[in-house]
Amino acid sequence: MPTFFRCSKGRREFDPFESAIACEESHREVVTAKAKQYTVSPYPFMIEVTFTDGVTKDYIADDMH
Repeated sequence: MPTFFRCSKGRREFDPFESAIACEESHREVVTAKAKQYTVSPYPFMIEVTFTDGVTKDYIADDMH
């Protein structure tokens, strides 16, 4: 039976081990996150996230519970 190594962040399986490490290192970490927009919920509907590579993206809630 072959041995596979799993990226701890993306959960994808790899062979060899070095590919799993490279995948883990490719994922960006969140530096800051701030609320941009609220609706009727006490939680933000949209947040702005800045990552370690300087890229900023907006994320919208996928539910309104």
